[in-house]
Amino acid sequence: MHAPRPGDTCAAPRPRRRAAALQLLKRLVLAVLALPVAMVVTLAAFPFWSWLERTTGIESMGREGPATWCHLATWGLFALAVAGPALPRAVRVLRPARGRQAGR
Repeated sequence: MHAPRPGDTCAAPRPRRRAAALQLLKRLVLAVLALPVAMVVTLAAFPFWSWLERTTGIESMGREGPATWCHLATWGLFALAVAGPALPRAVRVLRPARGRQAGR
């Protein structure tokens, strides 16, 4: 790593970038930890998946329980709820500034 030089243009000061990266990492870990909770919620929503299949014809119930896409959809909603709020801030802070290049 190098010390910032006069004229360097970076997207954000180093502490702010580090805080945003750590916040994003925490949120992503929470999204992964939400997987067991999403599995239980998917199984608990058994009546909903049955109703969905009956009314729309979309295959959502199998012999062993809800289809794979049901588990993925439920986990996706949990992951988005946990990690989603941190994503716009992290992208804004970690992305280089538009129209400017370092060293110019």
